Amino acid sequence: MKALWDRNKRITAYHEAGHALVAYYTTDSPPIKKASVKSWGPALGHVSFQFPRSKWLMLQTKSQLLAQMDIAMAGRVAEEMVFGPDNITKGASMDLRMANNVASCMVTEYGMSKKLGLQVLIGGPFGTMGATPETRQTVEQEVRKLLQESYDRASRMLRMYRVEHERLALALLEHQSLTAEEVKMVIRGEELKHKRKDREE
Repeated sequence: MKALWDRNKRITAYHEAGHALVAYYTTDSPPIKKASVKSWGPALGHVSFQFPRSKWLMLQTKSQLLAQMDIAMAGRVAEEMVFGPDNITKGASMDLRMANNVASCMVTEYGMSKKLGLQVLIGGPFGTMGATPETRQTVEQEVRKLLQESYDRASRMLRMYRVEHERLALALLEHQSLTAEEVKMVIRGEELKHKRKDREE
């Protein structure tokens, strides 16, 4: 049982480190608040963000939406890169749902698809109820394209900053939680002067 717990903790650390690293290096990411491998609801870990209401919750730009997708994809990418494609877990389920939802809204509601233009499609899967088969196919292709491009961007970033990703994962395993400042310190290769796992959150 302990071996299984240790394995899950290690996978979670690399998964959450992936989210945090891509968020750190992505220009239009919201600021990181905390990265943790402590259980949070059904999740074994999480990265939380500070969302300025006026900027993020009301008028998100296309670039900000793409940043959200890239951050969401980074957990799955990290698992695949570190542990291999046969050892990915279902831990990315909520991340993938979020990324799919963002991509779908961009295509069907926000007018952010060149092929669909300014059409707004509401209802049904991917917002295509009542649309022609050709339109539904185009929507699915555009959503799939956005998702793949996001996955590819996250992959390139994690390969580029592989050493920093490893540092973050090991720091999470040791300290359990990292503040935004501590995430920056670890990425820069600076030593944390105290252990936080026994500190009150």
